[in-house]
Formats: sequence, C-alpha cells, structure tokens
Amino acid sequence: MAGNMGEIKTGKSTAKASGRSSRRSGPSSFQTMLDAALDSIPQLVMILDNDHRIKWANKSTTAFFKLPLSKITGKYCYALMHGSDTPPEGCPLTDLMKSGKQKEAELYLPGKRIRANVTAVPQFDNKGNIARIVHIVDDITERKMTERALRQSEAFLKSIIEHSPYAMWISDSHGLMIKMNKALRGLFNVTDEELVGKYNIFQDNIVEEQGYMPLVQDVFEKGVIAKFTLKYDSSQLKSVQLKKTRYVLLEVTISPIIRADGNITNAVIQHVDITERERAKQALSESEDRWQFAIEGSGDGLWDWNTGTNQIYFSPQFKALLGYKDNELSNSLAEWDKRLHPDDYDRVYTEIVNHLAGKTPEYVSEHRMLCKNGSYRWMMGRGKIITWTADGQPLRIVGTQTDITERKLAEENLLKSHTSLRKTLSDAINTMAKIVELRDPYTAGHQQNVADLATAISKKMKLEDTNIEHIRMASVIHDIGKMYIPTDILSKPGKLTYIEFELIKTHPQYGYDIVHGMEFPGVVAQAILQHHERLDGSGYPGKLKDYDIILEAKILAVADVIEAMASHRPYRSAMGIDKALEEISTNRGILYDPAVVDICMELFRTGSFAFKTA
Repeated sequence: MAGNMGEIKTGKSTAKASGRSSRRSGPSSFQTMLDAALDSIPQLVMILDNDHRIKWANKSTTAFFKLPLSKITGKYCYALMHGSDTPPEGCPLTDLMKSGKQKEAELYLPGKRIRANVTAVPQFDNKGNIARIVHIVDDITERKMTERALRQSEAFLKSIIEHSPYAMWISDSHGLMIKMNKALRGLFNVTDEELVGKYNIFQDNIVEEQGYMPLVQDVFEKGVIAKFTLKYDSSQLKSVQLKKTRYVLLEVTISPIIRADGNITNAVIQHVDITERERAKQALSESEDRWQFAIEGSGDGLWDWNTGTNQIYFSPQFKALLGYKDNELSNSLAEWDKRLHPDDYDRVYTEIVNHLAGKTPEYVSEHRMLCKNGSYRWMMGRGKIITWTADGQPLRIVGTQTDITERKLAEENLLKSHTSLRKTLSDAINTMAKIVELRDPYTAGHQQNVADLATAISKKMKLEDTNIEHIRMASVIHDIGKMYIPTDILSKPGKLTYIEFELIKTHPQYGYDIVHGMEFPGVVAQAILQHHERLDGSGYPGKLKDYDIILEAKILAVADVIEAMASHRPYRSAMGIDKALEEISTNRGILYDPAVVDICMELFRTGSFAFKTA
C-alpha cells in the first residue's frame, strides 16, 4: 500500500497504507516487510475504497482467483467473489457502511464452492470518514467438513443408544444423567426434561437405602462393573420429582467407560425390568407347574438342579435358546459343563459355589454357551436355593437362563464408538501441535513443555482429573493459532515492529476459532483464547482482568511464561529458569495468579519438576 494513499486512521492508531502497484518511489524496508507479511497470509486480503471497488489485493487473492492484480483492481469485490453487481445477503460490507464498525459474516462462494469467513474492517481518514475497507476472506470449508464429520460420529453413537431395545442411560464422570434412550423413557414413562441434567445416581436415596451405593462408587472409582437388583418405587425418590409413579423391580448393570489413560469419563447404566418375572417366580414357588409355565412363556429357559443327586432338568425353552429341540439335548450336568465357554467356566462355578455357601443372596452370572450351530451366545443365568436339607445344606437350586447376546453386542459397539472418538480427538490434538512446530522450529517442543508444567501445577493444586485433562489438551495446542501468522515473523531474529506484534497477538483468537469449531470441551477453547490475558487487564486479546479469566488459562499463562523465558528464541538467548521464576514472583498477584505462582515456585525449588526437553 503506497504512501500516496494517505494517512489512514484505524481506531485510535494511524498507519500508512501502501500497495505494490501504486508506490511513488522505491519501497521502504517497512513497506516491503508489510507487503511480504500480507502476501504471505493464507487469507485473502483486499483493500477497497468506500464504493467497494478493489484498490489492492495480496498474493493469496490473485492466486485464488487465478488473475493478475491488474485484472482485479477496480472490480467490485462482490462481482469478483459472487459474480453479482450488488452485495449478497449477509455481506458484512452492507452493515459496515451503515454502522461504521467492523463486521464479520460466514458466506458461501458459489463460484469456488467453498464456505468462507468474511471480515470487513473500516479505515478512517483524519476527519473520521471511512476512507478504505480492509476485506479479509478465510476459507473454512475444511473446518466445516470436519465439524460435519464429528457431528455424524456423535449422531451415530446417539443412534446406537437411542434405538437399543434395553432401557439405558449415560452419566458423566460424576453420576449425572446426560443422555437417556427411548426404552428408558417407556420404562419409567418420563421425558428427557424430567431427568436429563437433573438426576444423579449418587443422589438417589433408593439406591442408598438398599445398600448399593458402594457398588456404584466402585464403578466410578475402580472402573469395575456393578450389578444388582433394585426395588424401585419412583414415588419415594427425593432427588427429582416425576409426574407419574412407577414401581418396578430392576436388574441394574453399570459399566464404566474408561479412557486409554485410565480415567473414567462416563458410565452406561442399563435397567432390565424384571418385575413381572420375579412376581411369576414368587407365585410359582407355591406351584411348580404354574411357575415353570410362566417362565417358559416369558422366553427364558428354566433349569432345576438337585445338588444331592446331581440331577438337573433343562426346560424345552432352555434348550431352544441353544438351538436344540427338547429331545436333542440330555438333562445332565455334563451337558452344562461342556457348553460353558472355557474362559467363563471357573468364574461361573465360583459364583455358584459362593451362592451355595451363603455368600450371595442369589446366583447371577453372565457367560457364553455353545449352541448347536457351533457358535457361542451370551446368556444370563440366575438361580436361588429353594430347598435345604435337615442340617441346613442347600439341596435344590432353581433358576432361569436368558439370551443377552444382543445386549452384549450393543454394549460392545457403544464402547468401541467411545474409544474411536477418543482416539480421533487425541490424534487431532497431536496433529495440530505438530503443525505449529513445523512452521515455528525455534519453539519446537515448547507446547509439550508447557503442557508438562501446566499438568504438574494442576495436579499439585489437586484439581479434578477432568480439569487436569482439559488443561493438558489446551496446553499441547495453545499456540495452534500461530499457523495463521507468517513464518518470517515467527522466526524473525530481531525486534518485532508494532504491526508484526499486532499480528502475533491475533494467535489466541485464531486458536480459539479453530478449537471452538472442532467441538473440543468448551474450557479448552477458552483457555487457548485467554492464555495471554493478565490479572491487571494488560494482556490480550480481550484485556480481561482477574475474575474474568478462567483458572485453566491462569495456569497455562504461568507455564507458558516460564517455558518461553527459559528457552532459546530467535531474537534472544535462553534467559534460564531462575530469571523466569523471578518474573512470575515479581509479578505475583499483578500479572499472574498468586496460587498458581506459589505452586509453580514450589515445584522448581523442591526439584519436583524439570523440563524433559531443552
């Protein structure tokens, strides 16, 4: 942008605009540097007059439209981008000319079939009138495609849960319901509004009163699967008020969802309504014929084992579940033994022995059994002692067998989907971190070092595991926005100019835009946006003050400063850990959070932490 374009005001500051095609004389070093900076930006940058005609454009613009600068200047910007003589609907130029303020919009460029983020920035003359408009176009097509892919993955996962024939819901790591399926709505005759985001299993007084809360806690603390039978009267529930009362006997299975790092992120809770089945079993204890008929009619197989004679009876339905007719399978314990899956055998008999010894109120087991066609199917076996000898020894156990293969497959698919989504997120983080380091070799390893220190500080502060993970994720990619900063500025050996530093200061916002669009946890994007904010409001980009800055960003800010000062940069040598610690100590409570500073100082002074890479 040439000197003869005049002195232009932008906000409170002024700068001289220049252009490659309109200089009076040879370019100054500043003009050359500014042109190079604008030409190296991947976004399309155009300078418009207040009639929306293009006066200058950077190389990205000429390359994008495959036109020389001489063929672009003088055109209306919307004629070039949209093939229209007037601004399209939603064009930020229209609002800018009315308000005189910077405007931004997302538009579709039909000629190129891309989605673009379009920004119009006014530049004012000395009289306060709009003299020029800086028009910036950023291709966000790939980002939109990534967002769509993530939404499709999430929709697929939700579909598995929603259409499962079993009543299921998903909790977060604290036991709060975040999703329920159609079968659960039908089981309790409830709506999402009554339970989602309100019901917490740790606040369920019915679970607590029946003594199952320790089993629930083990799921979230130890990662084990909990199974228990619950007498549920919704009218007695205190944590939430349901519109309709339901009394059911539930077979509850709680399975943890565990990340690769061992952290438990969610749990899948399944309810099987066994009210009618248990009522039938109770009634049929008085009349075995009626009891057996009811069980067979429910689709479950019946078995009746006399431990004194070792004789066992399998009902026709029991045999049908394995693919046999009644006369094709003998009533013998040997048939049971040889059909149990080898990997399940010892566990099943341990569960039977425990019930016979009185250690469990009933025998319950999930195991695989060999079918007639050679395949294994998952079965749930349940049984209870109904007769004892005169000296109190168990004599007869009666039970049922239910085919749960489809449920097990649904659970397996659900866990696979979660694993796949977690891996996709991890790969995305690592890829973004590598992109930044490839463009800025002088700070290679910086993000990982910052992540290591920020994680150590978070653990020392005894934050929740979820918060620690969010801080680690934000730290690993906190400089991702630098991918939009020209490489020659990032690696410049000398002092940055005002404009260069202003460009550098945009990287937190760019980083936020990238991460926010990829559906990372919201706090990750906020930490990236705020990691250069300071307590006294002197930071950027938002000039936020103490209570407006989230804790994750305060931790990231201290770790970033320590690593940056202790490491070599193209414009200076490494200043060392001592100098870095002096900086955060001197500005404790002024620029940096006191609690975070104290923990950081302690980690280094006690030798509890050291950077792995120089």
